[in-house]
Amino acid sequence: MHKFFIAFYCFLLFTSLSFAQAIDNTASYRNINNNSYARLHYDNDFFSATDRYYSQGVNLEIVHPSIQKFPLSKILLHSKNSDVKYGIAMVHDVYTPSSIRHREIFLNDRPYSANWMLNTFCIALDSLGKSRTTSSFSIGVLGTVAGGADMQTSIHRWLDNIEPLGWKHQIRSDVAINYSMQYERLLVSYKKLVAVSTNVNARVGTLNDKVGVGLNVLLGYFENPFGRISGNPDFRFHFYGQSVVSVIGYDANLQGGMFNRSSPYTISSSQLSRFTLQHNYGVAFQIRRLYMEYSRGLLSKEFKTGLPHGWGGIKIGCSF
Repeated sequence: MHKFFIAFYCFLLFTSLSFAQAIDNTASYRNINNNSYARLHYDNDFFSATDRYYSQGVNLEIVHPSIQKFPLSKILLHSKNSDVKYGIAMVHDVYTPSSIRHREIFLNDRPYSANWMLNTFCIALDSLGKSRTTSSFSIGVLGTVAGGADMQTSIHRWLDNIEPLGWKHQIRSDVAINYSMQYERLLVSYKKLVAVSTNVNARVGTLNDKVGVGLNVLLGYFENPFGRISGNPDFRFHFYGQSVVSVIGYDANLQGGMFNRSSPYTISSSQLSRFTLQHNYGVAFQIRRLYMEYSRGLLSKEFKTGLPHGWGGIKIGCSF
């Protein structure tokens, strides 16, 4: 089994080299009540009948106790008196302007951009204090080498859709390193039917810098994400809603990399929206070892000449 996870780490590194992280796989409303599972997240603006900005996101994660031995797991912060789950994920995000029909730079709109990241994370549960602390370290690349142009062009060709024309003006290649922390605390709950919690998060690095605060609401019949692990349920489901207000310091997918300043088109610092409001909502099911979810996201404009935008996503996972 140990050799299997070594091979999986190598697989993640290799596939990432051929392929922001918008998908939050560690949020309490996406909790899988097990120490060992794999899950695939896929976001696309197709689900919201739009074709702009956050075009696609893929997150392939695996959680297992052996990941604690992975070298990058050593720098993750957590309290000693907590139950800790360790995970690793490959993340690939693609961004486009509001129209992909322009061969020249589409001024006053979002630049083309993509990033892939190898993300190591841990989720520390304090069941007595009814809180969860998540820390993660991400390393990867931004820009041309992230493969956004090849991926979107290939998908559109397979679907016999219009060809995206402006990728030659995309954000140029740069290193992407980020560290993030998130703290969630249960405010009120009623049996397994209702749970309301708050969250505070912060990200710092060369990909993005921001802090945020939000509120989560769960309704349904579910295992308490702030309680101890109790095994795979026969059947659970819940609806969730989350609202997050963020203060933005830097966003390399809009402003270009911190070290490579040769991008042909970027959003200037003065044009960046310093405050954003994001709403996430969806429904999730757990049937024994199987996890399924459908989600929607809405985000206020990220730059002054931009527009609000939305996307949808599907998630499927299995504990083992």
